Amino acid sequence: LITCVGIMSKDTKFSENENRMLAQVPKLNIDNVVSGRFSKKFEKYCVDQFPFRDKWVAIKTEIDLFLGKKEENSIYIGRDGYLIEKFEKPNSEYVDDSIKAINNFNVKYDHVNSYFMIVPNSIEILKQNLPKYAPALEQHPYILNFYSKLNKSIETIDLKDTFSAKTNSELFYRTDHHWTSTGAYYAFSDLAKRMDLKIPDNYYDKILISDNFYGTLASKVGFYDGDGDPIHAYIPKNSKDEVVVSYVEEKAKSPSLYDSSRLDSKNQYEVFLKGNHPLVKIKTTAKNHRTILVVKDSYANCFIAFLTPYFSNIIVLDPRYYYEDLYELMEGEQVTDILYLYNANTFFNDSFLASVLNNE
Repeated sequence: LITCVGIMSKDTKFSENENRMLAQVPKLNIDNVVSGRFSKKFEKYCVDQFPFRDKWVAIKTEIDLFLGKKEENSIYIGRDGYLIEKFEKPNSEYVDDSIKAINNFNVKYDHVNSYFMIVPNSIEILKQNLPKYAPALEQHPYILNFYSKLNKSIETIDLKDTFSAKTNSELFYRTDHHWTSTGAYYAFSDLAKRMDLKIPDNYYDKILISDNFYGTLASKVGFYDGDGDPIHAYIPKNSKDEVVVSYVEEKAKSPSLYDSSRLDSKNQYEVFLKGNHPLVKIKTTAKNHRTILVVKDSYANCFIAFLTPYFSNIIVLDPRYYYEDLYELMEGEQVTDILYLYNANTFFNDSFLASVLNNE
């Protein structure tokens, strides 16, 4: 019966639940069959297109929980409803390539203020929420070792102590791999001290914009126990600051850093900057001529809002999708500051940053 349903069902191209493209029917030819590529691709296709796949995943998770299992798909099912992604050992080749590329780039642009922030993930900070006896590779030693190999002129921001002192706060979503806007705010406070930026007391209103967010980790394990996560935005009080957000590749503009329509989708985190894009340019009403380039992963999406009062121009670049000449961008935009902002899980297994920095 399941086989018949699978044959008759139309293939799905994109899984909104998992936020990824699904495997499609592989091409059948002699080379693919002889090399074994066809069988491997067909197996992945069958797994991705299995009828009622999401429901089977959820059933399997429920059975495993009943049997006492606390790990699914490299995700720990922790205390207080927290889903915590495991940290894999860094790819030393990628890390070495990144260090070399960053240092060379820094030498070329030694007149630009440079800052590096690697955000520790929930597995590093929320150890009290891990299942009992769960093995967890520590991130902090790898972060410190990486920082130690950067040029001394690059300011590094170590968030471990700040976050460890705030473990009772909502630093991370329970069902998603991202940090929350609150976590981003505490990180910005640390960065502001290094940049000598003055944040007025009680400058922001913390606004609830959603209370039913179930993120990527919940989707991966099919675990939806309890209420969804709240999503907040930090809005400056009595601020008349305005922005113009230009999505360069999409040739689209917006007067806001937020897209409320994404709150009706599965991935509500995309309310911040409409998700990930190769290049975004933001013009603000800040009365200065400072331009900051933010080289980032998706953790930066909810962080960018904190920069708008302090920089006339903010350029947001995601190396995973950017294929243009970064050096030409640096010169054309007259960048005065650069911030590298990544989460540890992504950064230590990333090869895209070095490729972009080396593309001269």
